[in-house]
Amino acid sequence: MDTPTFSVERIAPNVAKQMLERVFSSAKVDTSSRESFTRDMAAGGWVLNGAPIVFGTDGSLLDGRARLHACIDSGATFETLVIRGIANDTFESIDAIRKRTLADILSIRQEQHGRPLGAALRILWSYGLGNGSGGKSPSPTALLALLEQKPQIRDSVMPALRAVPLLPHGCAIALHHLASAINPVKATLFLTQLQEPTIEAPNHPVVQLRQVLLQMRSQGGTRKQAYMLAIAVKAWNAFEAGKPIKALRFGAGEKFPRVQSLDWGPLSQVEKNLPANAPAATITTKLNVRLVTITPDIAEKMLDGRAPNRSVSSAVLNKYARDMAVDRRGKGTPVAG
Repeated sequence: MDTPTFSVERIAPNVAKQMLERVFSSAKVDTSSRESFTRDMAAGGWVLNGAPIVFGTDGSLLDGRARLHACIDSGATFETLVIRGIANDTFESIDAIRKRTLADILSIRQEQHGRPLGAALRILWSYGLGNGSGGKSPSPTALLALLEQKPQIRDSVMPALRAVPLLPHGCAIALHHLASAINPVKATLFLTQLQEPTIEAPNHPVVQLRQVLLQMRSQGGTRKQAYMLAIAVKAWNAFEAGKPIKALRFGAGEKFPRVQSLDWGPLSQVEKNLPANAPAATITTKLNVRLVTITPDIAEKMLDGRAPNRSVSSAVLNKYARDMAVDRRGKGTPVAG
């Protein structure tokens, strides 16, 4: 068997079209991944991360269709590792492991309360688009860019704990962040009184919100986060303005409420991309890539330096172990360094 070749190439939309002309699998491309990659590329957020475009020994595309389609959809040129000469019968083993989630990345970065922080970023992204939950799911790259753009979101992580468990921590972080842009002292007071009420007036916004949230908790089941954020924003607006609320609700078809006097602004800045007719497949970056045979001893040493992460699926580990035991994954693994 010929040794696979490795190169770092700059893929323009016209090159992506050529690469997609011959694909090994005719299975439908994952729509959410394609759309997520498209947004990242259009925003200039795509980075060279070692994940390769893979071609088989006969030149057919084994892996990378979503990225190539995203390149075409966005009109952006991106840089990627390209591997050619992989045996076609290894196709079923490609990309079988669970993709790294936003929670994984925040954990690796040792962000405080990473999981609810990730939930808050998703909520704030949706809020910035004009809704509380719907729409297309943003990629981890886009949400990390939002955190970089608005690092003060982290300042709401601890104050938001005051509203837990009536409000989910992620929802409370998002609400506190938005409200703090108007009045940070009142924002913290609002969440504190929600959990530890000092007011009994039935028409008070905090009392109204607390009653609705308690009722939702008593009903059990999954609480709709978009609904909770909507009524919380309504209650906050009334609280900040010093106005009473007779009946706190968010009806079907009603426009999602906004924090009054707050101009959220754009979620991200879209950078100009290279033209679609940029030079095809030009090697621009040197990457130390080599074919390595991994023994159990080498694997243990490699794992010693791993970053903190969530546990790997036992089903995936067992599958890989079975494949390796019968020599189905080949004798060499490409390593990028």
